[in-house]
Amino acid sequence: MSGALVLALVFVALQLSWARLFADRAYEASVAIMPFENRTGDPRFDYLGQSLAEGVITQLATVPEIRVLDLYTAASVMKDSLGTPRLHDSLNVEHIIHGYIESRGDTLVVNVSESDVEGFLSLRTQHILTPERLQSGQVDLANRVVLTFLRDVGMEDRYAPHLAVVGPGRDAYLAGTEALGQRTPAAMREAIRWFREAIELEPTSAVALAALSSAYALTVYYKYDVGMSSYELAARSFVAADSAIALDPEEANGYAARGYVRALLGVEIDEAEADFARAQGLAPNAPNGPSWSARILARRDRVDDAFAEAERARDLDPLQAGRRTALASLGFQLGAYDVSIAEAREAYRLEPRLSLAKAFEGRALALTGRADECLRLDFDVYELVRALCLHAAGRTEEARALVSAAEDRLADTGIDDPSYLPELTAQDLAAYYGYVGDAAAAGRWVEYAFELSPAGVDERLLGSALFDPVRDRPEYSAALTAAREDARARFFNGRRSVESPL
Repeated sequence: MSGALVLALVFVALQLSWARLFADRAYEASVAIMPFENRTGDPRFDYLGQSLAEGVITQLATVPEIRVLDLYTAASVMKDSLGTPRLHDSLNVEHIIHGYIESRGDTLVVNVSESDVEGFLSLRTQHILTPERLQSGQVDLANRVVLTFLRDVGMEDRYAPHLAVVGPGRDAYLAGTEALGQRTPAAMREAIRWFREAIELEPTSAVALAALSSAYALTVYYKYDVGMSSYELAARSFVAADSAIALDPEEANGYAARGYVRALLGVEIDEAEADFARAQGLAPNAPNGPSWSARILARRDRVDDAFAEAERARDLDPLQAGRRTALASLGFQLGAYDVSIAEAREAYRLEPRLSLAKAFEGRALALTGRADECLRLDFDVYELVRALCLHAAGRTEEARALVSAAEDRLADTGIDDPSYLPELTAQDLAAYYGYVGDAAAAGRWVEYAFELSPAGVDERLLGSALFDPVRDRPEYSAALTAAREDARARFFNGRRSVESPL
């Protein structure tokens, strides 16, 4: 069989796999697992409740018929101290499982309860953990909670006990996931620090390596400065995901992370699609896969499927601002500006420090003739979005003055905000010149952005109406093609040379 035929058959198989995943998203049950409260008074057990909840969530996410909310959303609601009836309304689930941990002599007692939609709590089970068997005991306890829930909803046949071992890096990993969910510059630096610590404590932790890969790739996307260049971050992201998969071929987030860095950089697209299909096959209701696979679906011109998956990721993790920002950016790329504006506003309501969300709102307002609304926004580091708004409002001289000042500053001192990398300014300069129809300047800044980062200018911008005025102009299209090819070659070279994800 020829190599071309093999690739064609693989592609058809992947398309069928995606089709099955999209065919029917009707859930038979929905549940939120709240982090269990530590009532022992001992700070050593502060992360035990999160660990137990994540263990249950990870298992239930493998059951296609159950919609289980991500831990970040559950923890966020817990911090808001909502009453139980309001929890059900806020989370839009039928079942909420609660728990608390108390000490009784030399043992820990874990009480697990469930609340109904009217807010009544009923004790389901009580479990004993001994401190000397804390790591293995967590896995056993999570298995029992999962089995009890599946029995209650008539799906006991879907039970598959989890055999993973909770190791010494667990607390650091959980601290990292909590930080990663915020998606802000400071939180991303914290997430990377915690994941590295988790891996140093537990070098064979596939979950920590997958999480570190995601943190590196997201840092490239957001263009944050964490002390490494974007090219190094991208290479280490891929190596970390590869390492996670090698350690545990069943680690869904390893495949999702590897697929994401490929999709973000626009490399090995067929392999990225295979990664996402594998991730969703292992954990159909974990949010990373559908959120990040939307990039591939949009690239394949499968617009409806891209929106469906981005929306599903949002609904699995509705209080995570990054999921909303991803949907806002997809809406912007595909011209669904109402979606972009609404999701962006909800994103920065959830996390006011997430400036990227406001940037997408501003871009969408500029392209829909709502320049006055756009100019009322504070874009923080994305000040060049204001130039788009000024141009849309007919205030072209003011827009040009703002752009000239940014160009001078970039040439002189770089970017004002030390939390970001200069490729952010280069990207927004390229977008401005694309919007005003200056193909040569747009091409020049695209080249510079890709010189600094393998993600150069976000595909969600390049594929949007911002670049329509220059898209078919040879001085722009040739510059973009050359910049992408050079960036991909540099990424592949960097990937080959990286030996450790740390």
